[in-house]
Parts: sequence; structure tokens; C-alpha cells
Amino acid sequence: MSEAQGFSAQEVIDGKGTYKVGDVLPHTHNSMETAYVIADYPYGRLRTLMRVWIETRPKMGQRVMEQTQNPKNGRWNKPHASTYSDIRGMVFDEKGHIEHHGWSMAYSGKPETEKFLVRFGAFLDEEQKCRLNLKLIYENKKDAGLTHNDAFKSAMMESGMLKRDIEAVKAGTL
Repeated sequence: MSEAQGFSAQEVIDGKGTYKVGDVLPHTHNSMETAYVIADYPYGRLRTLMRVWIETRPKMGQRVMEQTQNPKNGRWNKPHASTYSDIRGMVFDEKGHIEHHGWSMAYSGKPETEKFLVRFGAFLDEEQKCRLNLKLIYENKKDAGLTHNDAFKSAMMESGMLKRDIEAVKAGTL
């Protein structure tokens, strides 16, 4: 998306933008070059552009990056980063603003995992869906009275992650 194609919050509310209220931004917005551009963003008393994307780093997770353009000289300012989560998703709220939501294997419980899967599931890759599924299976095993270790082992087997990881080690890709 070029900078000239940015949309304001009001255009999102009015349905004139690429996305409308309630839409999830796909993970194709994953770098400065492919960022979603917001037009008419406040910059002091001026208005400017802001671009938003999800950055993914191995062993760190995902975080939302936001970067504004200085309207006085046209240069992009230093990007601002959110906190890392295992998986991040972005959605337009009723005001046309972008909300970002994070999910964590360690800190998200069963209700949060189910909610995240419903809201963002269609936009996740297979690895991310597998991790969410693993968490749900684990939580169900814990609810059934299994210990942490037994619930985790059982969930790894049932989710297929263990089998996939063993095959990756044998193939030399893990």
C-alpha cells in the first residue's frame, strides 16, 4: 500500500477505506514497506501519516510497530514498538482506530485463547493455530485433573506438535 492510499478513522467508519469497523488486519502488514498506512493522524496541531505493522522475531514473538511521519520535513520518525507476545493481531474498533491484541502461551488462559482464536483464527498461519490448539488441549487436560507435566505431554501428543518436531529433527530442519 502506498502512502497516498492511507485512510483516516472517519473513512474506516464510513466504509470508504480498504477495511471497515470490526475488520482484522491480515498479517501481510508485516514490515515498514507493507505497513497499513493511517492518513490524517494527529501530530501536535498538525496532521500526518502513521504506518502500523506486526513485527515477528524468532524466539521473541510478535509486536506491533507504529511510526509517524514528520509533517514538517516528510521524514519518518523512529518506530515505536509494543511489548512482545507470542502472537499479535490488529482489528479496527468502533471509532475506526486500530486495536492490537496479544496472546501468550504462558499468560493467556483458556477463555482468552478461545476468544483470540475466534477473532483472529482465519488470519493465523498453521504454526500459530497449532500453538493455540495446544494451549486449549493443555487447559482441558488440566481441568480434567492432570498435573502440569502430564497435561503438557498429553497435549503435545494430541496436538501433533511433538510428532511434527520429531520429523523436523530427523529432516534436519529444526
